[in-house]
Parts: sequence; structure tokens; C-alpha cells
Amino acid sequence: MCIIPKFVSNDVVAKLSQAKQLVEDGWCQHLFAIPEDDERFNYCTVGAMCSTTFDKGETFDKMVNTFIKANNLPPSDYVMGKMTSITIWNDAPERTKEEVLAAFDKAIAYAE
Repeated sequence: MCIIPKFVSNDVVAKLSQAKQLVEDGWCQHLFAIPEDDERFNYCTVGAMCSTTFDKGETFDKMVNTFIKANNLPPSDYVMGKMTSITIWNDAPERTKEEVLAAFDKAIAYAE
């Protein structure tokens, strides 16, 4: 079982905010990132989080945990399972960019 404390860290808030901005600039489904042009990419939810945390360590894990908890997505004890849960949610045919941005807002508020 994954238990996440209500207060996570300001670093997680900052990184979730950065990831949200990437999605706001361009969102995609079914791939972590798709080139928009030579300088810009469209990102899925997990791809945006990966792009803001190059080490994929503790901060990334806290971001993923926070996103899952704040949005009531299926939990997992493993990072890959957590990423899969978010990816399935992001890639649902009915999912919209607005819903993804709102989910980031929930995660940011949860982490604050």
C-alpha cells in the first residue's frame, strides 16, 4: 500500500507546476512526447513529469505518488505500476487536455 503524507515538499510543487506548463503548451496521448516542431514538444502526463526531473529519483516518485493520490487513480507499490496507472488515465479516448490540466492542479494543491 502506498501512503503519502499530505505535505510533500516545495520541490514537488515546483516540478508539478513545471510539468503542468509543459502540458499546457502542448499535450499528447500514447507517447511520452511528440515533436511539435524543431524546438517544442507535446507531452503526456508522465512524459511531462519525466522531463522536469532528470534524475527520476525521489522527487519523481513523490510527484507520481502525489498525482495518483490527488486524483484517486489506482495505486501501486511499484513506480512502473504507478506510471502505468497515470498513462492509462492520460490515454483514455475521452480524456481532454483540460482534464489533464485540472488533474495537475489537484496534485499541486494536494502537495502544498
